[in-house]
Amino acid sequence: MSLLLHQGPRQPDRPLLDLDDYILGVDQVEGVDDHLIVMPTRRRLAETERRLTKRQTAESGRPLLGLPLYTISSFVTELYRHIAPGRRDATMEIQIALIERAMQNIDLGYFGRKGRGPALGVVEEVTRVIAGVRADGIQPSDFLVDLDLVDRGSPKAERFDRVKLQDLYNIYSEYLRLLGDTWVDHPGRMVRVNTGLFNDPEGLMRRAFPQAKVLLVHDHTEFTWPEIDMLVHLGRVTDLSIWIVFDYAEGNGPLYGNFEEVISRLVTGGYRRKGLDPIDPTVPEQERRPFSHHMRRNLFRTDRRIENDAFDDRINVYSFRTRDEEVQGIAGLVKSIVVNRIAPLERICIATESMQEYTDLFREHLPSHGIPAVVTARYRLEQNGMITARFSALTIVASNYARRDVLRAVTSPYLSFGEKVDAAALADVARSLRITRGYGSWRRRINQRIEFLDKRLATTLDADDRRTVAIERRTLERASESIIALHDVLDDFERHLTPTGFRGAFLQLIARLSIPQNILDLRRNLRQRPRTPSDWLRIHDEMERDTRALARFLSLLDELTELFERDAEEKRKETTIEEVGNEKEEPILSPLSYYLDHVRVAAARSYYGIREKHDYGMLVTTLDELQGLDYDVVILCGMIDGEFPSRYLPINFLGKPLEKTQERQLRRERVAFYTGLTASRDRIFLTHPRSEGETELV
Repeated sequence: MSLLLHQGPRQPDRPLLDLDDYILGVDQVEGVDDHLIVMPTRRRLAETERRLTKRQTAESGRPLLGLPLYTISSFVTELYRHIAPGRRDATMEIQIALIERAMQNIDLGYFGRKGRGPALGVVEEVTRVIAGVRADGIQPSDFLVDLDLVDRGSPKAERFDRVKLQDLYNIYSEYLRLLGDTWVDHPGRMVRVNTGLFNDPEGLMRRAFPQAKVLLVHDHTEFTWPEIDMLVHLGRVTDLSIWIVFDYAEGNGPLYGNFEEVISRLVTGGYRRKGLDPIDPTVPEQERRPFSHHMRRNLFRTDRRIENDAFDDRINVYSFRTRDEEVQGIAGLVKSIVVNRIAPLERICIATESMQEYTDLFREHLPSHGIPAVVTARYRLEQNGMITARFSALTIVASNYARRDVLRAVTSPYLSFGEKVDAAALADVARSLRITRGYGSWRRRINQRIEFLDKRLATTLDADDRRTVAIERRTLERASESIIALHDVLDDFERHLTPTGFRGAFLQLIARLSIPQNILDLRRNLRQRPRTPSDWLRIHDEMERDTRALARFLSLLDELTELFERDAEEKRKETTIEEVGNEKEEPILSPLSYYLDHVRVAAARSYYGIREKHDYGMLVTTLDELQGLDYDVVILCGMIDGEFPSRYLPINFLGKPLEKTQERQLRRERVAFYTGLTASRDRIFLTHPRSEGETELV
């Protein structure tokens, strides 16, 4: 049965399982102004808002305005706004930049590299570890406890790695110092909100939500410990009724084992339990309806085998030789479903746990089958061609005009250095003169070769030789003109810059290189060739990916400029202390390498996506995005052992084993699978490839 945990003066006076019906019912009678509804995902929130608005307009002719819908994150952010409103949000890009800075500021034992800064992959992994322990409410003081256990030779610390733990304690502490009063991440907001609620739950809640009488937390599958603490603290607010609705079945430990601790903690905190849809115990399990009831009670159980042949026609399994054939087979399946009127396209959803393995395949094959689809993939900013081209332009200066970087930049279709830059001449001269790097080396070797050829021309009478020398000389002149023009474009970055100076120079470089215009020109060039409708869909997606990447990069540049300015302010304070009596305040200047290194690191953890087109066609998404949604047909692809469920990889960077981590991960993925199964109202298709290259898949 679904479970309600409740606390406060009121109990629900209408069914809660169908959230749409509940919201519309309350709105018609008394309005929803006194409700706060917290949903599991932003997608669920957006879909609910869109669906309710459409339904309300159709039924009553009036719009439904101001729905009080939140996610846990946005709800916490609103509470935090009334504690410390001035702090900026530390995005993942800022977090990784600060972690890298923290790792550079301290002496590292395990994670350091002698004479060099930490590798980007190590910085990323440490950032994930720190983010994970912060989300679970673990503080640096907890690392000190572990270190003390090691030093005392406690049996509990037998498998602890002291060097790793010491590094993580130092990195974590320095990261918090760098956050300071400027930035705050989500775990930091949680800590401050929980502290505020512990000290004055009534005051904080009423400052943020003065009219709230009901807090409805609907359809979550997991809470972190700090989130559970927040719900317990909120239970002390007078005149606030809290209702938490779980999809849950007592006794199915393999599926709901992670819920047991959550429920126990909340019940200990004062919540009461109530079943929302009690199942008639006299009905044999073999005849259990509906499908979700049967799955909730029996999925993954091994203590007994419960068969229910009523669902045989509902679930279908298809096997394909490769992933490519799997996606093509899914495309054919979708067309068959639509043609046979089993379900309209917008009521079909494809979901997978391995989105990175399938994104490009779906983007290729669905348009070629004439199937419009919204593929909710997230792309790494550093892997976008336009962004890498921009990095290559700056790397020319940072690498002192290395041949590889020069040629990569001048041959990029995204960059226009002007008519004076001849990429072919630069490539030809670099190869023939064996130029490796150095602006001065380019100029010197080209000029020396021109002087040599001039002497040959003065002494050579053979016409063919003179013609050959003249051709080479013209190529050298074009290469000389090109390297000078290149230097002129990048001249701003040859000197040290202030943070705002770097940002201004970068924006000016974007304009000089005509990057936005080149994105449009690429489309115009492609338009001259014959294209199918599916080709145009792909071209449109590529253009949108570039424009979205550009927008995300500009936003990232603004975020990092704040970081750079804070660094400059700290350096200015240090300089002021060292030079007491110096009345003139000199600007803090930094080299290009300083800025470029930070931008690269931040871009490595920055993602962007294509804008979703609602009511455009079929949804292709990740399994966790299905939470709380429903479709007529759900196709779950990539059902491969090792990918879903995924292989358990211990967190080697943490320095100690975590209890029941593997078991928790497996249960989490079981709940995701259950969510995918029960998101379907009619048909479920499970698909998997049998091989990948020479590797056989299971």
